[in-house]
Amino acid sequence: MKLTRPIFFALYAIMMVACGYNTENKPSYSSTHIKSLKTTSEQSAFVQDLFESSEKLQNETALLNSKYGDDSTILKDHFDKKKKLDKIILDKIDSYLKIHDHPYKKTLVI
Repeated sequence: MKLTRPIFFALYAIMMVACGYNTENKPSYSSTHIKSLKTTSEQSAFVQDLFESSEKLQNETALLNSKYGDDSTILKDHFDKKKKLDKIILDKIDSYLKIHDHPYKKTLVI
């Protein structure tokens, strides 16, 4: 009965897909990763990566808009994808600020 376990996992995977199990709502990062950003350069690289991801989305939007027009299906599909990715980026920023606070608050002397 060595096939029992693989069959179980295969059926489980099929059920999750069939029932609409949504993995897109799961964050693609962990707070453990954000907590591990100890140095200023690590934190800056993380924030820079978020900025560049957002800029890439903006550039893709402009390119698709100029190439296919405002009413194209391709642009509408891109906006759906962009909305999901923007939410992920926003969640990462929110988590980052909860863990590390705003970088200028640390250096600000009142």
